[in-house]
Amino acid sequence: MKKITVVVLLALTSFGLASCGSEETAAPSASSASASSSDTTSANDAVGTAQAEAANMVEQAEQMLNETVVAAEARMDDAMEQAESSGEELMEEKEEELRDAVNDQLNGLLN
Repeated sequence: MKKITVVVLLALTSFGLASCGSEETAAPSASSASASSSDTTSANDAVGTAQAEAANMVEQAEQMLNETVVAAEARMDDAMEQAESSGEELMEEKEEELRDAVNDQLNGLLN
């Protein structure tokens, strides 16, 4: 299947080149050869620039992700500390309520 695709693509490319003009494809002049060389250089420069920009964007995205992870971990740590302190406060309140209830019952029995 891949061979058929390659053959079709080559045929279409050949057909496209032939339809562009027989004069240039048969014997390109020096000016068209240098133009295609400069076009190739420009295209290579554009590809290099695009690759550099893509690498920069990936690096920035990784940096932002790392910053987000650090911030999320800090928020999670804060939330855990708050939950622990809230839990401790709640436990102390319940212990105090239980002590008061036990004291009330003992006082009721003693009187």
